[in-house]
Amino acid sequence: MGQSISQSLVIANYTIRDLMRSKVLYYIIVLIGMIQLLSLLAKELSYAVPAKIVLDIGLGAASISSLLLAVLVGSRLVADEIEFKSVYMILSRPVSRISYLIGKIIGAMAIILTGVALIASTALVNFWILDGDISALLWWAVGLMIVETFIVLMLATLFSIITNNLITIMSTISIYLAGHLIHDSMLLSHIKGNYLLTMLFKGGGMILPNFSRLEILDYLLYQQNLPLEILLATLFYGIGYLLLLISIIFLLFRRQELV
Repeated sequence: MGQSISQSLVIANYTIRDLMRSKVLYYIIVLIGMIQLLSLLAKELSYAVPAKIVLDIGLGAASISSLLLAVLVGSRLVADEIEFKSVYMILSRPVSRISYLIGKIIGAMAIILTGVALIASTALVNFWILDGDISALLWWAVGLMIVETFIVLMLATLFSIITNNLITIMSTISIYLAGHLIHDSMLLSHIKGNYLLTMLFKGGGMILPNFSRLEILDYLLYQQNLPLEILLATLFYGIGYLLLLISIIFLLFRRQELV
């Protein structure tokens, strides 16, 4: 057990260093600069409540950029080492596939967490400078954004094991959009009034991740409170779906003929 943990940590460290050597760090720096620029423009052009506009644009841009970062990292996390055959050399040593995959996931999540923290903190600092209220719900919004980003990371990793890079990116983005649309569409009256469509959308909703549930920015902007029970249930839903994806990834990776 101790050896497996040690192997996973070594692989995680290697993954972090490998990602740091790639263009991921520059991507994060560019995104932070873009969010700063958007916040400045929003502040100058806003005649209403500049703090609310800055928060809306800042966290919105942070969410989109974090998701794109997760897609880019996840699509190449395992695929690169399979393509360049380096995974064969790693697994030929006394390293289990589970230890290898755990290390890769931990390393990728560490980079994603750092990136999301830097990008989101930029938006929060701009909001605070304009005398915005840093409430507990705001921290919940950032935390759920991180969970959502991890889910996208695992979706991209899952697809990268079974298909090529282009299809991985397209499939992950499609699942993300569908996860929004199918749950939002269930609220429409013409969907509710059609039994077949209702059952179809409910079936899809049970399979696809409910990304709309994880995004609570609207509650912040309109100063609406959410009970702690709902926030905890949302967090557990996100973590549960994340663990399900990781389990599927483990199962698929164990079936891969690599050595």
